[in-house]
Amino acid sequence: MPSLTPRALVRSRIRRSALLLDRDRPDWYRKINVPKFDMSDCTACVLGQLTDAKRKGLLWEGVLAEAGLDEHTACLRGFSLGDDLTDTEDVDYTHLEQAWLREIYKRRTADR
Repeated sequence: MPSLTPRALVRSRIRRSALLLDRDRPDWYRKINVPKFDMSDCTACVLGQLTDAKRKGLLWEGVLAEAGLDEHTACLRGFSLGDDLTDTEDVDYTHLEQAWLREIYKRRTADR
């Protein structure tokens, strides 16, 4: 089986994580303020918005604690870039953001 490209790996991780969020927090995508959405900002990313990080004054470590995740798991779930992705110029936070927005819009469209 061929290995995934870095971008395909990101999309795959985010699809799986979105499905987990669907199971655990079915309305998660409705809580994301898209105009403020920014995967490079721990208060405006998926986890940051779902944990209300800005209001609580949380930094990334606090966001992870609120979400019950460690850094490694957050990376594997597409909430952050992991060491396996930061060494490539093919993936950055823009790619994470685009993949998450795709999942958010897919669910919002299905709501209509």
